[in-house]
Amino acid sequence: MRNPKMQELIDLLHQSKEANRETSFKPTLPYLDLIIQYYEQVITARERGKTLVAHTVMCPIELFYAMDCVPLHIEAYALYHNFLGDVQGYLEKAAQAGFPPEICSAHRVTDAMVIDRAFPKPDFFVFSSQACNCCW
Repeated sequence: MRNPKMQELIDLLHQSKEANRETSFKPTLPYLDLIIQYYEQVITARERGKTLVAHTVMCPIELFYAMDCVPLHIEAYALYHNFLGDVQGYLEKAAQAGFPPEICSAHRVTDAMVIDRAFPKPDFFVFSSQACNCCW
């Protein structure tokens, strides 16, 4: 079953692509195609019998591909929601759940997305201990 929030993002990416077909953003269309393909791979991972691994920014995804896993970059997913929608609701949900404002905004959004079931449940998570200095 497709995750409705992820499908919503895929639909927004398609809309953005169509809206920018004849604008100065036209050179970005091949990139949008790749991002759409990426999220289609994520959203259909289970249907295709693949292992879905959620990971943070500093994890080498080549290892996941070598193990025939489908990687889901959770911070990028949060960022695309920020670019194409509004993450304020997720930041508020994170605050209500007790996540302090001093931690990385991207991680607070992804934590709230987990609570909200906004992305497919991964088979496992891989986190890096690399420092993050990101604030929204």
